[in-house]
Amino acid sequence: MGSCNSKAATGAPTQPGPVNTATVAKSSTTVPEEDDSAKMKAANVETREQTINMHSRAKAQRAQNVFAQPLDMTEDFVAPTYPKSNEAVQFIDNALADNFIFASLNKDERRHLINAMKADSAETGAVIIQQGDIGDYFYVVEDGHISFAVDGNHVGACSRGATFGELALLYNCPRAATCIANSDCKLWKVDQRTFRYMLANNNASQQKDTVDVLKKVKFLADLDEAMLIKIADALTSINFGEGDRIINKGDVGEVFYILKEGSVKVHDIGFGDSQYVDQILGPGDFFGERALLTGEPRAANITAEKASVCLALSRENFEKSLGPLQDLIDHAMKKRVLMGVPLFANSQFEPYEMARLTDLVTEVNFLQGEVLAEEGQAAKQNLYIIRKGKIT
Repeated sequence: MGSCNSKAATGAPTQPGPVNTATVAKSSTTVPEEDDSAKMKAANVETREQTINMHSRAKAQRAQNVFAQPLDMTEDFVAPTYPKSNEAVQFIDNALADNFIFASLNKDERRHLINAMKADSAETGAVIIQQGDIGDYFYVVEDGHISFAVDGNHVGACSRGATFGELALLYNCPRAATCIANSDCKLWKVDQRTFRYMLANNNASQQKDTVDVLKKVKFLADLDEAMLIKIADALTSINFGEGDRIINKGDVGEVFYILKEGSVKVHDIGFGDSQYVDQILGPGDFFGERALLTGEPRAANITAEKASVCLALSRENFEKSLGPLQDLIDHAMKKRVLMGVPLFANSQFEPYEMARLTDLVTEVNFLQGEVLAEEGQAAKQNLYIIRKGKIT
């Protein structure tokens, strides 16, 4: 089927993190509770990361599908046009805006795609998509309720404003689920050839831009062009509006992000008894790697400061593509921890001095009740930064 994208989608509850690792700080302050609007913006983070992972798995299937018909980008192609009311155009446009794969299309490209969509309907009980079939259409639900089943088991549902069916069309892989109309449904659909031509034409023009961004990421800068193109192909581009929550503190990390455009704020950092300085990241910076490398929950909230574009890499592709670079990623991660401490954030260290200081950082674990320092005894000449847990 592809992912079902809907404004009504909700994420699963976040999981609390474990306790006690130390890698020093000041006394903690209580973080004020988020307002309702922030909670609403945060609610779909987990759903989005699950969708990114679905796209990554579908891309892998595409590579294994030797029967996939390649798309001839040299042929003259004229997309079909089906008349529709202004209200219908606006409705479809809003539905597409909720699916991140269309975020890179400009206004004219999205309008051509909308024009190519034709009205369809399905009666109650009708099978719209059959699991295992070759994909033929991408759908937008105008009215009705549709359920999804995998191997006969119910796995989800969607209603007005949802979109589905894009994965099989994008990646030439079999339909992942059966989609059944639970009521009489009104749909808009576009055929695979039109859909793939418009998306592929747009994506091809963006690959060079993506490779250029990867060259700005310090631990990727020395990779050859072929490796960068391979990583670029595994990335998914996602647009965020000002104030959108990208990462929720406490969530299980499923996606690694590289900032392509805009700026994001890293805030409410850490689970321990420490107070860290908020950080602003810009193009070429990356985030989200720590949770993927350590298996620990997300250690901070990350929010778009302004309209931003991120390149996302699923956990599976992160481990395959970037696993050999773990030492370089670890070094960058330790430097970011240091820069979150006021003592270092406000310092005048030269870059080479920060690099040498970062090399000296090691992770130390302490059991609950273990004594780190004792009054009257000579203190160890260490500076501790509390990553997780609490010290009294």
